[in-house]
Amino acid sequence: PTTIWMRTIALLGDEEPSGFQRICVLADSGNAIGRNSEPDEFSFVNPDLTLVLHRQPVGEWLGSQAISDWHPDGIGLADALLFDVEGVVGRALQTLVVR
Repeated sequence: PTTIWMRTIALLGDEEPSGFQRICVLADSGNAIGRNSEPDEFSFVNPDLTLVLHRQPVGEWLGSQAISDWHPDGIGLADALLFDVEGVVGRALQTLVVR
């Protein structure tokens, strides 16, 4: 697994993103964080995203520990543990279609 911390910047002027908005950006990054190949070896899309949170994230900095796995048939899965400075917040799963 690969672990990162990230902070989402304000995209709409002075409107700060909520904790939920921040964690959604991080959740949708699991396929890139946990990939198991070089960028020029494969391309893939994630046609879906399942996000399960058991509490609201706290603070600007959020973390993810992600791993991706795919098979010769071109189907894979990205699995990301999501956390903040207080601990685990939830999980994100993405189906991967690999070419």
